[in-house]
Amino acid sequence: MKIINRFKTTVSTFLVFVFFASSCTETVKKEENNQAPISNEVQQEVAVVTDEVVKEVADETTISEGKEIFDTKCTVCHKIEEKVIGPALKGVTTRRSDEWIIKMIVDPTAMLANDPDAKALLAEFNNVPMTPLGIDKESATKILAYFKSIE
Repeated sequence: MKIINRFKTTVSTFLVFVFFASSCTETVKKEENNQAPISNEVQQEVAVVTDEVVKEVADETTISEGKEIFDTKCTVCHKIEEKVIGPALKGVTTRRSDEWIIKMIVDPTAMLANDPDAKALLAEFNNVPMTPLGIDKESATKILAYFKSIE
């Protein structure tokens, strides 16, 4: 129950932030080093995923499916509590927004090209980019639920 309440609080806070920040997003995207913005398709997918996260309280099945996807696709480069090729992921939901995490999972190439935090991680991890694994928004939502469950 504690996880569910924390999840709801985090999502609510995120939505308030998105609401207030949305009016200046396009200006910020265009001004950042003249870089191409993240594709509209990815932005729309993230908006849909965020809506799904709000509607869906992460149940044990979702968390279990997220862990299975993570274990199958991500553990070559990521561990929960230790750095490997990529960063350790315990606490990632306190360091990054849900939207950021989902964008990074769904379209790491665009994030590494456009996002300052993603670029900093790339530099920190010897310029080894996160490989796009074809993870869709639904699976990314499940992985996010798993991450939230281990916080």
